[in-house]
Amino acid sequence: MNDATTHHSGPKRMAHFDMLRFKNNNHSASVRVIKMASSPTHSMFIVSDGSVYALGSNHVFQCGVDNVAYLHNIEYIKYFKEKSIAVKDVACGSLHTMFLARTSSNLF
Repeated sequence: MNDATTHHSGPKRMAHFDMLRFKNNNHSASVRVIKMASSPTHSMFIVSDGSVYALGSNHVFQCGVDNVAYLHNIEYIKYFKEKSIAVKDVACGSLHTMFLARTSSNLF
């Protein structure tokens, strides 16, 4: 086999994901996604300023949005901004999401 067929050039598949336009977001333009986590039911995104966005099932409020069972578009999660919390990490399970704050290292 030659090098062209055995080596991948790295994160090319993510290049389209690097800058996204989020519908109904709190930002004026594209934002840089720094972390993403997903489960079989939903996905969560952290952007460079520590804001959080969600997509997918919210049947047990795992996306952190009230009164919406399913997020068909990527939605901004207001909770962290309202509490002045910047998020640095995220993990998803089928029915839950955990967040780690940047400054206090508190788990939410």
